[in-house]
Amino acid sequence: MPPCGQPLSFLSLPYSPPWEAPQPGRTFDPKPPPPPSLAVEPIQRLTVSQTDLDLGEVWETDRHEHVIHVTNPGTEPVEVASWQTSCDCHKVDPPTVTVKPGETLAVRLTLNLMPRSTELWTGHTRATAVAIKPRFANENTSAGWQIAGTVKPFYRPVSELPSTARSELAQPFAPDVLSVEFLVPVRGVRVMADAPLAGVRVIPPSAGETKHRIECQWLEKILIGSHVSTINVRASTVDGKSLPTIAIPCRLDVVEDVRLSQTNVNLVQTGHAVSAEEIVEVYSITSKGIFVTRIEQTVKDPHIVVSIRDASTVTVRATGTTTMTPRRHSVIVIIDSAGRRYEIPLQINIS
Repeated sequence: MPPCGQPLSFLSLPYSPPWEAPQPGRTFDPKPPPPPSLAVEPIQRLTVSQTDLDLGEVWETDRHEHVIHVTNPGTEPVEVASWQTSCDCHKVDPPTVTVKPGETLAVRLTLNLMPRSTELWTGHTRATAVAIKPRFANENTSAGWQIAGTVKPFYRPVSELPSTARSELAQPFAPDVLSVEFLVPVRGVRVMADAPLAGVRVIPPSAGETKHRIECQWLEKILIGSHVSTINVRASTVDGKSLPTIAIPCRLDVVEDVRLSQTNVNLVQTGHAVSAEEIVEVYSITSKGIFVTRIEQTVKDPHIVVSIRDASTVTVRATGTTTMTPRRHSVIVIIDSAGRRYEIPLQINIS
């Protein structure tokens, strides 16, 4: 479900993010006064009871249905040509209506109560407010009503996939497991990945638990690089109502096994005949044997010396000179690890 959009132009200011989530040692009013940006004027031609404007405490969802009863207290019919809401993600039915004198009609709202794209998901109960405005035929008005309440999240993430880079030599990778806890009774939990990096399955919770574990079984061979995908978790409430899809971002970084402690070396000259030196270490993610066999310099520079210090260490040195100007230099470090050859570029910056 796409994130909630921006408020319509009839509101003076954009909708501000929800009120601050509860913090230790601080009180939290679950129904704070409505923000000034959503303040609206009472409508004289149509009325709605205050009870209908109280959303109450509801579960977080992208399809919450709420009914308001619109009454025409006047002596002439009132024609509503259309409705406007504080977010284009809300729907109003019927889209047009004529209310006769003294008549009361039910208007059904379908509200998207998920966090907006500019809001951070906190996993806490949060305040919400929705403005709705009728547009009368042949009349332009800025008056409307405000529906306010609190929203409870229906889930919270318990654990995520590890974010560390993984060596290509460690494949096939061991399965990873993340956990999601539903805060509302659910059934029919299912999961799907949008990229063919792994097979995913749901491990049902044990008796008395509410956490659902999701196991990712990675493919036997994944190419070097950064792979981004999304794991989509779907579930229904016990009464069969579908909950919004939980989209869990997933990133897998597969790298060459041999790495340098730094790939950009910055050397600063402090004066004539003063050398600047830096040590670059070579290591293996899988702790395999490493041997630096050669350094290739494509450009000869008498003031820059790159040498092999020992099997896993390279020394970069710039000799001091008052005539040296800032420059950039690069070399290729040739490494042998468990019979495999690696060529890693090393950038050297002199200032």
